[in-house]
Amino acid sequence: MSTSESAAQPRMKPSLHGQSAEGRDKVTIIVLGGVLVCLVLVLAAGLVTVSFCCGAPGPYVHVDITISQVGNNWSLIVVRVPVSVSPDDTTLTIRDRDSIVRLPMDHVPLSALTQGNWTTYFALHEGQSGRAEISPGDQIIISASQYQAGSDWWLDHESWTFLSQGILP
Repeated sequence: MSTSESAAQPRMKPSLHGQSAEGRDKVTIIVLGGVLVCLVLVLAAGLVTVSFCCGAPGPYVHVDITISQVGNNWSLIVVRVPVSVSPDDTTLTIRDRDSIVRLPMDHVPLSALTQGNWTTYFALHEGQSGRAEISPGDQIIISASQYQAGSDWWLDHESWTFLSQGILP
């Protein structure tokens, strides 16, 4: 090989680890790509977990309720409802201290809690007269003899899942 031929061919300068700069660049791109894929997977898993735990995405809604015992019944009085929710789409669940559902079924619509159904559910929803949605002053009366102190209660809505919860005092 002549001197003019060796001058025409570029020489790759070896790195400290025996790789060319071009090889290091490829490795760097592969490593960064792998890191990005891992980050996307972690974020996607986090979003799936949030949607699984918390229901469908939507506005956070909380119905403020006060609880008291009036005679032989518990009285849950609606204090504040930030959005319009219907008694047909809002359900009541009551579970005892062992997490056993105490209502005859889980998630009973408030619209089913009527005087005529008192002996079935031992709970009654008294809405403000003429209102189609739950509003401040609405009351849920629950039999204290059927649902003992320490039982968990909560209201759910079909769109937002959770509305309010508490423990019968």
